[in-house]
Amino acid sequence: MFRRASNIYDSFRSIEVFLKLLGVLPLIWVDSAITDKSINQKLLNWLNLLGNCISYLLVVFIQYVPIRPSEGLLDQVYSSSILQTSSTLLPLLFIILGHTMGSQMKRIFHELNDFDQKLRVISFCAMDYQKHRILIICYQMCLISVTSLVTCSSFFVINNLSFPRVAYLYIWRVMLTWTVVAQQFVVTVWLIIERVKQMNKVFGMYFPKNGLPSSLLPKKGYQETVEVRNEKTQLIVLRHIVVLYDKIVDVVDLVNHCYSIQITICVGVCFSVGVISTFGVFKALLRWQELYFMGLHNIVWGAYYVCIVVIFISAGSQIAQEGKRTGTLVYKGITNCPSSAVKNELNLFSQQLLHRRPIITCGMFVYDWTLMYTLIGATATYLIIMIQFDISVTSLMSSNGTTSKCVP
Repeated sequence: MFRRASNIYDSFRSIEVFLKLLGVLPLIWVDSAITDKSINQKLLNWLNLLGNCISYLLVVFIQYVPIRPSEGLLDQVYSSSILQTSSTLLPLLFIILGHTMGSQMKRIFHELNDFDQKLRVISFCAMDYQKHRILIICYQMCLISVTSLVTCSSFFVINNLSFPRVAYLYIWRVMLTWTVVAQQFVVTVWLIIERVKQMNKVFGMYFPKNGLPSSLLPKKGYQETVEVRNEKTQLIVLRHIVVLYDKIVDVVDLVNHCYSIQITICVGVCFSVGVISTFGVFKALLRWQELYFMGLHNIVWGAYYVCIVVIFISAGSQIAQEGKRTGTLVYKGITNCPSSAVKNELNLFSQQLLHRRPIITCGMFVYDWTLMYTLIGATATYLIIMIQFDISVTSLMSSNGTTSKCVP
């Protein structure tokens, strides 16, 4: 892990180790393209899954203490059965999905490693795996640090409630599981984006915006010979790029298949927490002196979950933009290419671009900025409904209190 990164597996190693420590990935997750494991390795992975599930459920059972219902809003929220059930089942679901989808998740990196080797055939620009590993580690440390700070705010809430001390460990485990699943998805998509950028860069080298590249311009006295050589070079490179693009789209489809449930759940939870936190801030503003701490707590948690959604959508939007950039480069190549044979190949490639695009959908909807606008509109709608309902209930309770006082 500490040697210089030489492939994509080394770049991803830091997150892989953290995932294994939390039990979200199989213990035996080999880098080899041969996915067949021995019986002992499969047995070890199943025992690892069983041990993680039992230890997690044991902590849940120990920390669970029925709390008497009270009038405080914070007490009602944190002691609700819905919150306790979701915080128990969802991380457990992530652990099970990580083990069942482990071989397919590793296949993503096998395909990307094969992509790097094929791209190296037509380009001298190799991937900087060491730089990728440093950036991934920095992103990992930043997200874990922010998660730790946000989790500390929950510890203050626990001190005000009758939770046992083991609840600290439970909340820490739940938050780290959510964080590491989000990291795994975002880093995987980012590694794909870097390869699409590199592919577009190579395409621009051989098919520039203004005619032939300077390295392929014909020289005086050898015009016909050089033009034939340039045409053959462009055809060879173009056929390689068509194969690479098809492989990238297959990898994106595999990402959508592997992470559809996890990311859809994460976005749904982030949306729900965002709505509830915003409503909590509204309630706190009405009685800021009494609910000062609750207001700050809701602001911190709401901002944290909104940032996670923004990171998801930003990654999905960026890979879609790089796919559109590939189409733009192909169109400009068709416009400026003097060779009819190369134009025909580019036209075929453009048809492939129309039918197959690298889009992060995760099963239900496309992860781009239109989804963010939809979530903002839905949040505003739910907030209006909740505020109107809260005002009507408060008015009804006030009127009932006044009526009871007037009755002799």
